[in-house]
Amino acid sequence: AVNGPVSNVAHGKAWENDIAALTDGRPEVHTQAMAALIRRGPAVIPDLTILAKDQDPGLRMRVVAVLASIGGEDATREILVLSKDSDIAVVEMATLGLGKARGMGAFERLAEILNAPNPHLRQASARGLGMLGDVRGLGVLCGYASDRDDLVRRDMRENLARIATNSESI
Repeated sequence: AVNGPVSNVAHGKAWENDIAALTDGRPEVHTQAMAALIRRGPAVIPDLTILAKDQDPGLRMRVVAVLASIGGEDATREILVLSKDSDIAVVEMATLGLGKARGMGAFERLAEILNAPNPHLRQASARGLGMLGDVRGLGVLCGYASDRDDLVRRDMRENLARIATNSESI
């Protein structure tokens, strides 16, 4: 406890302490580590992939947040795996992360989650599609009026407008 958090991941790498701090449950410790890992970029993704298998859903959610901020194909691949996690909160975070990471397969998974039974996941999917900005989102979000949940309809409508006003879709 005196030396701080320790991890078996990233031994000997410049970001070893940040990976260890990411495993710490205290926000004052892991928030700084998340920022440091994001700044390091894609080099940390293999170590994050190892942590993504941890049994702590809070840690898996922090991993998603870091991966989403790094973005790109490698990060998206791991977020896609986490979007099928056993913990619903991790799936929700991964759904949002897919929109931010913007890699291949993100649109397809977001469109799939938009049909999930859980309204929180449908909301996250609508937001993720809005962040992604893919014009194909227009087709899947235009069915917002038929969703049975008011909040989901609102988010679908807002993100439909967000994509429609995006310069790429005009």
